[in-house]
Amino acid sequence: MWRKPIITEICVGAEINSYISAGKK
Repeated sequence: MWRKPIITEICVGAEINSYISAGKK
């Protein structure tokens, strides 16, 4: 079930995504 993500989850998710993107380069 979808729930509204909290600010911390958004920030952590963004950091993980950028980290993965940098690792794939």
